[in-house]
Amino acid sequence: MKIEKLQHDIDLIETKEIQRDKDRSLLLQAVDDKIYQQTVLEKKSISYSRKAQMLLTIRRILSPSLFRFDQLQLGAPSDRVIRQWKTNFMEEMGIRNLP
Repeated sequence: MKIEKLQHDIDLIETKEIQRDKDRSLLLQAVDDKIYQQTVLEKKSISYSRKAQMLLTIRRILSPSLFRFDQLQLGAPSDRVIRQWKTNFMEEMGIRNLP
């Protein structure tokens, strides 16, 4: 009985981690799309676009390759923090329907 409960708890944790990685991936894709829109479609230089600078900062924070380093140095962002970043980003960029 305890082993089944433990396995269930492990499965729940793994499911949450998979969902967090999926959320981060979707957010990174949205950030990349907005950077592309700001720089290529609107022909703005990254150095002169406040939004593009903000997007690059978010991109650096959430980048999976840099995230491992952040975990070692600063502690991993919690699910709540990632959800707040996503909410703030969506509001700032006017994005709707990002899961």
